[in-house]
Amino acid sequence: MSRGHARRPSSEPHPARRRGRRRAAATALAAGALAVGTAMPAGAATDPLPAPGLAVGVASVGGGAPVTAVDMFYQRADHHLVQKNGAGVTDLGGALTSGAAAVAARPGGAVTKTVAVRANDTSIWLRTWTQATGWQAWRTLGGKALGAPGITCTGDGSGHPVLYVRGLDRALWRSTGGAWVKLGGTPASDPSALASVGGACPASEHVFTLNTDGYLWEWTPAGGFRRVGGRSTVAPSATLLPDGGTNLFARGPDNAAWVAQRAAGATVFNPFQRIGGAFTSPVTGFVDTTEPADRLVLGVGTGNSLIVASDEIGGDPAWVWGEVP
Repeated sequence: MSRGHARRPSSEPHPARRRGRRRAAATALAAGALAVGTAMPAGAATDPLPAPGLAVGVASVGGGAPVTAVDMFYQRADHHLVQKNGAGVTDLGGALTSGAAAVAARPGGAVTKTVAVRANDTSIWLRTWTQATGWQAWRTLGGKALGAPGITCTGDGSGHPVLYVRGLDRALWRSTGGAWVKLGGTPASDPSALASVGGACPASEHVFTLNTDGYLWEWTPAGGFRRVGGRSTVAPSATLLPDGGTNLFARGPDNAAWVAQRAAGATVFNPFQRIGGAFTSPVTGFVDTTEPADRLVLGVGTGNSLIVASDEIGGDPAWVWGEVP
């Protein structure tokens, strides 16, 4: 991956003031539970600790909702699913054999959150939260997967979840709740679907995986599979931006987080830029639209705690690091 540099125009506010706003926004992310600094944090281990090396799911609703803005989902040591947010920790049960993937949507203005995992029967299971019902019971989508699913939601206004897995035949498969449909390809990692932003679902489907050639690839319904570039050893993560652009996050061969940007309407990503950090899991990128809007990247660090970096969208390009205790 190649690293780029950005310069701050002299008319921008001083970086310290920008970092202060991002520090406040990141603290609000976990309602005071996120320790934030300008360097990699130490201590304040995440409680409960996540299972090592597995992806963390994020459902980001953003500001203006009568619910927590950002929910993190991960597997802990007893294979249960944990939900962590500003309201605390919730044990969602289950018998997980993968990391988690999550999505938030606002069909008709009402918030829904869906989290998907692979269970000990190698099939895909879901739990959904709505403002009307709270957490609903686990339900299965069947299928057989080699690892964690990817999840997004439809942009037709229904907010219906769409799931992707790498099947036992090592091809990419898709389901909207019914039968699984084979999309083909040769993914070498779990898939990651373009995430919603502020509960707004993407207008079209975009799925990213690591391919057998060691590069990141993208699948779309209209264009099929195409190589994006950038090298990794684990699944990538992609998120929609408020302006319609896309950020693609990956853990590089150096175990640091990297990001590539694509403008709204474009088909090609800019070169990857290094964010930093030292991760043992795939990294998850997402946007918190609570003003000022931030893009964030989250994952399991070398100390087995969750570490996060935030960057104010349109602000100073320096990333601010934090730890989720």
